[in-house]
Amino acid sequence: PCCLILPCYIYGRGSEINELLPCRRRVGLAYFTSVAMSTNTQAGGAPSPWNKREDRHHPTDKMAYLVPAFNDETDKWRSYLIRIEAFFEGNAVTDPKAKRALLVSALSTRTIEVLQATCAPESVNKLSYEEVVKALGDFFSPTPNEIVESFKFFNRHQKEDETVQEFLVELRRQAEKCNFGSMVDRMLRDRVVCGVRSGEVQKLLLARQEVTLKEAENIALAAKAWAVQDHRCVDET
Repeated sequence: PCCLILPCYIYGRGSEINELLPCRRRVGLAYFTSVAMSTNTQAGGAPSPWNKREDRHHPTDKMAYLVPAFNDETDKWRSYLIRIEAFFEGNAVTDPKAKRALLVSALSTRTIEVLQATCAPESVNKLSYEEVVKALGDFFSPTPNEIVESFKFFNRHQKEDETVQEFLVELRRQAEKCNFGSMVDRMLRDRVVCGVRSGEVQKLLLARQEVTLKEAENIALAAKAWAVQDHRCVDET
């Protein structure tokens, strides 16, 4: 109940907060509720200067404390980590203990069990933020087999029902797993030339003495757009 009442008491925006916070997912408010309680009064019960709105700056003035939940069935760990780091930055959460507490509170029961198994007999809540991130990263995003991922990359061709744009995006995703380093643009360019379905696009690319990755992508996209437009013109006539 404290999690539901205190935001209204502290910020005076009860109806807005309650609309934003579904009953089943008020993640992370418990921590900030305790912080708010400790700053509401000074020793002896005197009102704290922090309670004066004009004297304080609090990130919840701009953003509700809704920690993005991690769903281990649908979310990719690396993508989720980017999202929660952005949440911490946007809400000015810099204390490592607070970050660890919020991150753990956003995990499902299954994920917490996985985390607990990796750090046993130590408690999850005794870990540092960096230790939690590393443990979850090792489990959900283990280091890929470089040879296997490179094999997949070099055998990647544009699928029949795949647009040029989708093909380019998937190539980049696969290249991230291959550890190409400074050669990544060269590898991507060559795979675009070899993997694109259109023979006409391949001829255009192979006819050039030199072509960069960006040029290869632009040519492939432009050729596809031109082909679509040309097809429409034929249909109209």
